[in-house]
Order: sequence, then structure tokens, then C-alpha cells
Amino acid sequence: MTEEREFHPISVAEFIEALRSFPPHWRVLVRGYESGYDDPEAPRHITAKVDDYDSSVYGDYEDADPYDKGAFMAVLIDRRT
Repeated sequence: MTEEREFHPISVAEFIEALRSFPPHWRVLVRGYESGYDDPEAPRHITAKVDDYDSSVYGDYEDADPYDKGAFMAVLIDRRT
């Protein structure tokens, strides 16, 4: 029996609204590779789709061609490497 996967998408408008609740001078951090925190890269747009391989190790989404079935545009905030 396959378990139903849960997704919790957030739009740019919802993200901006959530950020408004914090002081504007606070820093933005992202999770580091294995632990700790890093500065983020500048946000950028990507085309993604749901990753059919359900794994707790990999993310729920993967890169996609704009013409792939189920592809969508998204904003990515990656960690600085």
C-alpha cells in the first residue's frame, strides 16, 4: 500500500507576507549541508516538478523541462556553497 505524500507549497505573496512579520534588518539563513546554517544565494527562478521517487533523503521536487507534464515555475532560495 502506498502512502499519500503531503506537500506544503507557499506562493511568493505568502512568503513576502510571512517575512513582513520579522524586523527588516534581520539576516536570512538557510540550513547548511549537514548541520549549521549558511547565507543564502540570491533567489532565482527554476522549472520543477514532483519527484516521482518518494524518499526521505531527496527533496520532493526535481528540475524539469518547461514542457514536462506537471512542470511549474518556482523561486529557489539555495544555500551559498
